[in-house]
Amino acid sequence: TRETGPPFSLLLLDFSQTESDRIRLMQALKSYPHPIDRVVALIDSADPEANIRRCQELGISHQLIKPVRQQDLLDVVRDVLGVAPADEEATPPSSGSDRTRKPQRILLAEDNLFNQQVLVELLRQWGHQVAVADDGEQALVVLGKEAFDLVLMDVQMPGMDGFAATAALRRQEQERGGHLPVVALTA
Repeated sequence: TRETGPPFSLLLLDFSQTESDRIRLMQALKSYPHPIDRVVALIDSADPEANIRRCQELGISHQLIKPVRQQDLLDVVRDVLGVAPADEEATPPSSGSDRTRKPQRILLAEDNLFNQQVLVELLRQWGHQVAVADDGEQALVVLGKEAFDLVLMDVQMPGMDGFAATAALRRQEQERGGHLPVVALTA
């Protein structure tokens, strides 16, 4: 229901799809039971001005031009989620320049082995602890046993996808309280 809030805190959208695919996706997002109002579009470097205008027409306030630098992505995600002030330097704890941020316990729900390896390595370099679930159902099992600060949830997975898993998580939170941030991942 609307009172429980959106199941995802943020959607990273690859804007290199065809125009008809983008329109269908944005229409689907608008008709989704819990509208996702925090979308970051990753756009191709070919004709970025036209793509930025199109994003703005669709109500997408944040865009990153590919190839995306890690720091730029981190800055935008932190800004969109309100995790830290936009002007705060967001360097990974392992760099030695900012050790004031507490390492987070993160659950990565991702079915692609390559993506798992890349994200786990990156998050661990930043000083975070990472657990991995191969699908939505496994993510719910892990969440039932362990406490996490954040979930990175792949939208499309075999079996229970990220939308269904996050909706189930939100129903559980309604019953027992709390709210775990979930960031949607999609190609």
